[in-house]
Parts: sequence; structure tokens; C-alpha cells
Amino acid sequence: KQAAQNAQQQLAQIDAQRTHAEQRAAQAEKRASQAESAQKQAQQQLEQTHQQLQEAQQQLEAQGRDLTEQKQAHRQLEQELKDDRERWQHQLDQQRGEWSNQVDRQRVRAEGAEAHAHRVEAELKDALEEQKRMEDDLIKVNVSLEEHQRALMDAREKQQPAAMPAMPKLASRAGKKQER
Repeated sequence: KQAAQNAQQQLAQIDAQRTHAEQRAAQAEKRASQAESAQKQAQQQLEQTHQQLQEAQQQLEAQGRDLTEQKQAHRQLEQELKDDRERWQHQLDQQRGEWSNQVDRQRVRAEGAEAHAHRVEAELKDALEEQKRMEDDLIKVNVSLEEHQRALMDAREKQQPAAMPAMPKLASRAGKKQER
């Protein structure tokens, strides 16, 4: 009876140990499953991070290419601006030269015109003086002619007192000229 009781106890103990071992195995399996799940999650995160890194690398490369293209475009634009500035400066210098030449030509022309005007003015003054001299001479000639006619008439009157009545008309005509 005692042996049966001992055997019963041993069986109960073994059964309890087996149950405990099964529980521990189930827990270990659960922990292993959790660890595996965590590992999978970590692997996924690692892959995502790797993918994000690759995308970031590609973006950086694309930005680098864009930056290089922008730099090239900027350099090209700078060169074009420099060329344009040089071309405009050259055109401006040419235009300035042409304007300067035109101004010089106009100044020479104006000086020539002024000198010509002075010459014409001097010639006109000389001509006016000559005309006045001629008028004075004409007046003197008229006066002299009148005096000569009067003397002639006086001489004729002394020779023939009642001679020709035509002479006084001539004298009066010369007097009219003198009055003018």
C-alpha cells in the first residue's frame, strides 16, 4: 500500500514536472515566436531604412546633377551677358566716334559758313560804300553839269539876248535831277 502511495506520488510529481516543462516549453516557443516576429520587424525596418537611404542617395545625385546643370546654365548666362556687354560697348564706342565726327564736320561747316557770311557782309559793306561814292560823284557831276549849263546859257544870253527859249527847260530838268 505504501509502495502504491509512493508510486502514486512519484507519478503525480512526474506529471507536475511534465506539465511545468510543457508550460516552460510553450513559453519558450512563445518567446521564440516573439523574437522571430521582432527580428522580422527589425529586418523590415532595416530594409525600409536601406530603401530610404537609396532614395535619399538618388535624390542627392539628382540634386547634384541639377546643381551642376544650374551652374553650367549660370556660367553660360554670365558668358552671354559678358558678350552682350562687350558688343554694346563696341557699338556705343562706334556710335560715339560717328557722333564726334559729325559734330566736327558740322563745326567745320558752321565755321566755313560764318567766314563766308563775314566775307559777304564785308563785300556788301564795300558795295554800299562804292554805291554811296558813285551817288556822291553823280550828284557832283549833276551840280557841275548844271553849273556848266547855266554858264553856257549866261554866255548865250550875253551873245543873243532873245535867242532860243529851249535851254531853260533843259536847265530846269537838271535842277529836278538835283532835287531828287
